[in-house]
Amino acid sequence: LHEAVKALQVEASRRGWHDVQLLAATLAGLVDRGGPAVPALQRLRLTLIGAVEARSRAGAQAGQARASAALLAGAPALFALLVAVADADIGRFYVSEVPGAACVAVALLLSYTGWRWMNREVEIALGRHGGTSGRQMARDRQAAVAPTIDLVAMAVGAGGTPADAVALVAERGPPEVHRAFGRVIELRAGGTLLVDALPVVTELLGPEYHPLVTALVTSEQGGASVGALLQRLATEAEQARRRSVDLALARLPVRLLVPLVVCQLPAVIVGAVVPLTIVAFRHLRG
Repeated sequence: LHEAVKALQVEASRRGWHDVQLLAATLAGLVDRGGPAVPALQRLRLTLIGAVEARSRAGAQAGQARASAALLAGAPALFALLVAVADADIGRFYVSEVPGAACVAVALLLSYTGWRWMNREVEIALGRHGGTSGRQMARDRQAAVAPTIDLVAMAVGAGGTPADAVALVAERGPPEVHRAFGRVIELRAGGTLLVDALPVVTELLGPEYHPLVTALVTSEQGGASVGALLQRLATEAEQARRRSVDLALARLPVRLLVPLVVCQLPAVIVGAVVPLTIVAFRHLRG
């Protein structure tokens, strides 16, 4: 069973299945440390349901934004086609004259650039844009808070100590937190007390992890049960992540105005208005 769970986690990590990674880490922790499985799996169920609901809601809004982007990207070409059909001289201008072909090429380039730009804004709003920018890394760390707390709660609920929880997260936790919790283990190996080493998690990952660190320090110092506190922290972390995604999506229409003004409107002007003006001026001169 241990080998099967480990293989599942490796495959999930390779394919980028974050939900399956969390499931595999939870199962591995239960296999390694024992303890009651039902509470841990119930917490995991709530976490995964919340993540799926958030992604579904974000995906629906993102789908609408992508459809709008595609429509706006095709608008210049459609407008130019209607103009060409309405006036044969404009159609000949597009096909047989160098300025007309240049207008078409520039309009298509602007439309394509605007479409790519708007889709990139949607991906950024969803937190799916690749790269290692500070904003993206901060968003990834925030998304990892709830799964990390779930792993800690599972380890503690199974009878483990705060040190066991730290070791579990360092070994099987989300990729965004490996280094920080591994650093805690390194400090402990050098003789530092766990309560003195834990604050490095907040230093490396940010203030979102301070409540978790405080709970672990409290449990280590007094031996008190922090299961209920960890459950509340996991719920609050998931709610904060949802609010962050909702806020980013609420700002998306404003962010899409920039490529609309910079690319799509000039594409309409260059692809349709300019040829129409040139041909109309020729008619007036003729």
